[in-house]
Amino acid sequence: MMRVHLPLERLSVYLDGRTDAAERRHVEAHLEVCAACRGTLAALRRTVALLRQLQAVRAPAGFRAAVRQRLEAEQASPPRGHLPFPGVRLPGGVHWRSALAAAAVLLVALFAANLWPDLVPTRRQAAQEQQGVRRGLPVQAVDSGRGSEGLAQTRRVGIPAVPPRAQVSKVPPLPFERQVVRQAELTVEVTSFEDASASLVRIAEASGGFVADSTTSQGEPPQGTFVLRIPARAFSRTLEQIGALGEVRGRRVSGQDVTEEFVDLQARIRNLERHERQLLTFMERATRMADLLAIEQELSRVRGDIERLGGRLRFLVHRVELAAVEVTLQEKPRRTSGIFWDFTALWRWMQEAFLGTIRQLLAAGERLIVSLSALAPVLVVGLAGRGVIRRYLRRGASAV
Repeated sequence: MMRVHLPLERLSVYLDGRTDAAERRHVEAHLEVCAACRGTLAALRRTVALLRQLQAVRAPAGFRAAVRQRLEAEQASPPRGHLPFPGVRLPGGVHWRSALAAAAVLLVALFAANLWPDLVPTRRQAAQEQQGVRRGLPVQAVDSGRGSEGLAQTRRVGIPAVPPRAQVSKVPPLPFERQVVRQAELTVEVTSFEDASASLVRIAEASGGFVADSTTSQGEPPQGTFVLRIPARAFSRTLEQIGALGEVRGRRVSGQDVTEEFVDLQARIRNLERHERQLLTFMERATRMADLLAIEQELSRVRGDIERLGGRLRFLVHRVELAAVEVTLQEKPRRTSGIFWDFTALWRWMQEAFLGTIRQLLAAGERLIVSLSALAPVLVVGLAGRGVIRRYLRRGASAV
């Protein structure tokens, strides 16, 4: 049968004599039958006896005096977070806390009064802004009357912008590069259409361009039309290389100066972008829903104009940077029969003449059918009138 030993805490309480009579009898009865618990209790008695034999440790000299001085110093010092002069008052009986609070309120009031004109626009200024937005007028920066600092923090109002006289009279010319759209059309007669078309593609790729469109006909002789997009810097060199492929039968080179339109588009886009930034500034300052809706509508219109003009400008840039060259390649006709007489060409001419005659006959038959269709109502009316007249004449002859 397994025996349950007493815990060490119960043995320690029993050894100290802090148990009641019932607990003491229970522990003593258990110790009589349990040798392990008796050994544990004996070990506890030896440990207590050893501890009682030790001498008491005394505090070092001056320890008590140092602790007492520190406690007195902490009691004399003010609490953390408070000034060392809580009862000090200013002349006139004003407490220093009240003076600090009044100074703080005065500083806040001065700061708010200084920022109020910039944060909250006046009624007149708001009306001018709204009127300028509705009319779509450019805006002008108005000085706030504070020197260079005021110029840096200008307010925008919706009035027409009038530049100074010095700027109007002395506007330097803007440097620009001539923008020209180059085009060319070439008709070249070559010996081999296949070799010439392959060489044409290589010429376009070597110059940094590409074949934008091509149309070929596998007739006799074969021919085709190629549209090349060539960088403007390689325009003349490419025309010379294409002319070297065969015999040039036709050549047309043209250039369209689009500098004026180019500069005009750039200026209009800059003005619209400036107007858009001004509208965004107005939207940040608007407080009424009607003003916000009007500004948003104007912003949509301005953004649409910017996108449209930007697309036109990109189209012009693409046309200026890449010249268009339209090349028509024609293979020379080959003689296949005879030395002095080309029977193949004669047969082809006979076929064309025969088919031409058939086409003319068919066209004449079509015109005849159309004419009869147009005259059919007239013929019907004429035949009906002829029958009526003949019947009338027969009745008159029988009456006589």
